[in-house]
Amino acid sequence: MILAASLLSLVNAYLIALYLQRLKSMTRRRRLAMITLTGAMSGVSVWSVSHLLVASYIPHLPVSLDGVMVAVQIVICVIYYEVLTFTSLSPVRWHHMVGLFLVPFFPALVNFWALTNFAGAEDVDFAVFLKASLWFALAGGAMALLAPKDPGRDVAPALPFATVNTLLVLILHFVMVRAYGLGPDEVLALAVEPSGSFGSATLLVPVALANILIILCSSASFFADHEATQEAVTRYRKLALEDRLTGLPNRASMHAQLEKRLADPDAEGCLVAALIDLDRFKEVNDLHGHAAGDALLVSLSKYLRGRLGPDETLYRLGGDEFVALKAHAENREEGLAFGQFLCDAVLAFEAPVTGDIKVGASVGVSVFPEDGTSAAQLLSRADLAMYAAKRSGRNLSLSFTSDMEQETRRKTELSAELDGAVARGELTLCYQPQVDAVSRAVVGFEALLRWTGPRVGEVAPSEFVPIAEESGQIIRIGEWVLREACREAASWDAPHRIAVNVAPGQLIRNEFVPFLAGVLRETGLPAHRLELEVTESGFHRDKDKAIATLVQCRALGVKISMDDFGTGYSSLSMFLECSFDRLKIDASFIRHVTDDENSSFIVRAILALAASNGMSVVAEGVETETQRAFLIREGCDELQGYMFGAAIPAEETRQRYGLVTDAAGPALGALG
Repeated sequence: MILAASLLSLVNAYLIALYLQRLKSMTRRRRLAMITLTGAMSGVSVWSVSHLLVASYIPHLPVSLDGVMVAVQIVICVIYYEVLTFTSLSPVRWHHMVGLFLVPFFPALVNFWALTNFAGAEDVDFAVFLKASLWFALAGGAMALLAPKDPGRDVAPALPFATVNTLLVLILHFVMVRAYGLGPDEVLALAVEPSGSFGSATLLVPVALANILIILCSSASFFADHEATQEAVTRYRKLALEDRLTGLPNRASMHAQLEKRLADPDAEGCLVAALIDLDRFKEVNDLHGHAAGDALLVSLSKYLRGRLGPDETLYRLGGDEFVALKAHAENREEGLAFGQFLCDAVLAFEAPVTGDIKVGASVGVSVFPEDGTSAAQLLSRADLAMYAAKRSGRNLSLSFTSDMEQETRRKTELSAELDGAVARGELTLCYQPQVDAVSRAVVGFEALLRWTGPRVGEVAPSEFVPIAEESGQIIRIGEWVLREACREAASWDAPHRIAVNVAPGQLIRNEFVPFLAGVLRETGLPAHRLELEVTESGFHRDKDKAIATLVQCRALGVKISMDDFGTGYSSLSMFLECSFDRLKIDASFIRHVTDDENSSFIVRAILALAASNGMSVVAEGVETETQRAFLIREGCDELQGYMFGAAIPAEETRQRYGLVTDAAGPALGALG
C-alpha cells in the first residue's frame, strides 16, 4: 500500500512539474486552463495518497464513508492547490511566501481527514493535529523567509521536484501518524476485523483506477499541448529562417549557415560569398507596379536556384538583394567566375513582367579566409565590391580588393568634411560661357560647383557631388548654389542667362518651388534669365513629383533644360513626358562626332528631334574647330567647351567678359 501511494505521488508530482515548466510560455487563457488541471491533479493526488498511506496502518476499513464529506474534502483540496499553483508562479514575493507557509499545513489537514474517515473522529486527537499543524506552519514560514526574490522566474526540474515532493509527503505522513499514537501496538490492535468492515487493501483498486484515469487524461492533454507547441515552434522557426515572398532562406538563415561553415575546422577550399544587387529593378517597380516587382523576384529566385550546384546556396537579404554562397572553391579566380556566372544568369533570365526593361545584376565577391574571418567581414567586403561593380557600369562581377576599403574611408572622410563646408565658406562657383554657335557671342553661363577644404584639398565635383547626394547634404548645398548663382547673375549688367544644375533630391521636395520663388525675389534676378538643368536621374525617385515640380518652375518663368541628353535609359521617355526649353548634348557624343558614325548619328538625331519640337540645343565639350563646324552644319544653336573658355571664378568671369560697368578691361560681346 505504501509503495503504491509513493508511486502515485511520484507520477503525479512529475506531471505537475512538467506542467509548471510550460506555464511561463503559455498565453493567459491556456495558463488558466493548465492551472485548473494542475490544481485538480494535485488535490485528488494528495487526498488519495494520504488515504492510502493511512489505510496501510488500518487493516480493516468501514464499509461505507460519508460521501458528502469525501466530496467536500476533495473539492477543498483541488481549490487549495489551484490557489497554491497561482501563488507559486506569481512574481510578487509575498504571494510566494504565503504559499510556502501553507505548503506543509495542508497535507497535515488531509492526513487528519484520512484518520477521521477511517478510524472515526472519536479516536483521533484534534489537539495533536493543531500542534502538528503549528510546527509545520512554522517550518513553512522558515521556508518562506528563505524564498528567492523572483520565485516566478524558474521552476525546478521535473524528476528532482517529484522525488523531493514524494519524500516530503512520506516524512510528513509518518510524523503525523506517530503523533496520533499509531505505533506498532496500536496497529496490531486494529488487526481484529470488526463487523461492517472490509480489508484495507480493497481500497487500493478504486483509488488507483481513479488516479490512473486522471493521469491518463492529464498526460494526453499535456502531450497534445506539447505536440501543438512543437508544431508551432517548427512553423515559427521556418518563418524566421525563410523569406516569405520567395521561399528562399533569409538573412538570419544565411548568417547561421555562414558562421557554421566558418567554424568548421575540417572544411576544405575557399568559401565564396557573392552579393547580388539587381540593376534597374526600381524601374520595374515604378513603371509596372510593386506586384510586378514581387513576381519578378519570385520567378528569378526559382530560376537562379535551379542553376546552382549542390554546394551552392541562394539567400534573399531583402528588397532586390541576394547572397549566393559557394561552400568549396579552389581559389579567388573560381570565386570571381562564380560571381560572373550569377551576373550572366540574371542577364539571361527572361522576365515576363518587365516589358522593355532588361534587368541585370551587379555582383560583389569576397572569399574566406583572404577577405575576412567572420560573416560580418565577408558580407561587408562583398558589399563594397558590389557597389564598385555598380560604379563600373553594372552587369558586372568584381572581387573585393583593399583599394575598395580605402575608397570607402575616403568617402567617409569627405562626407564628414563636406558637412560643414557651406558654413565654413569652402564652396565656390565657377562660370563657363555658353556661346552662339555661329557668332561665338556669349549668351549665358553655367554655374559649376567647386570645393577646396583645408584638410582634403581640392576635390573634384565628380567625387564629392555623389557623396553629397547619398548623404542628403546636397539639399543644403543645392540651395546655396542656387542663391549664390542668382545673386551673381543679378549683379551683371549684361542680361545673360545663368544655368544651374538641380540635384534629383531637390526636385521631389515640396519646399523647392517656394524656395526658388523666394530666391528670385531676394536677388532680383528675372525668372527668364534662370535655367535649371536636370538629368534623367532626377526622375527616378518620383517621376510624377519631379515633373509636377518642373511645371511649377516653368510657371514662374524659369527655363528648363535636360542635361546629358541621350546618355540615360529613358531620355526619350522623359523628353516626351516633360516639356523642356533646351536640350544639352553630352560631351561623350561630341568628343567623337567627327570620327565615329554612331556618335554623329546620335547627334544628328538629337538635333532633328529638338528642331521638330521647337527646342534649342547646347552641345557640351566642344574643343576643336572641326567639331564646331559639324555642329553648325547640322543646326546646333549653342556651344560650350574649352574652346570658348574654361570655368573660372566669379570675379575673373566679371572682368574677362565685361559683365559689370566698372569691370577692368574691355567688355567682350563675342569670343575669338
